[in-house]
Amino acid sequence: MSIISTPASAVGAVYHLAPDHFVDDSFAVLQRDPFFYVTTFIDGQVRSDRVIARHGNGHAAEHQLAAVYADIKLTLSSVEERLQRRIESVYLLGEAGRN
Repeated sequence: MSIISTPASAVGAVYHLAPDHFVDDSFAVLQRDPFFYVTTFIDGQVRSDRVIARHGNGHAAEHQLAAVYADIKLTLSSVEERLQRRIESVYLLGEAGRN
């Protein structure tokens, strides 16, 4: 049997597979180049997910990542404001960097 899912939804499944491991109000970021999948977990439920793309438009890699990090921080701030909750922990998931 196979299960087909988006990476952001798969990150949400991780919360359900190991509920005692994660803080209730948290944020997970899965990096699978060139995409960053962001999932918010509030009160035992996945409340939002988002995909952020790293664009290679000629800028240096550090500038591309700075733009992605700014987008992740903006997403976190927006979720906290919209849900009126403080995110306690951020989990970073993904593969080690490649050359």
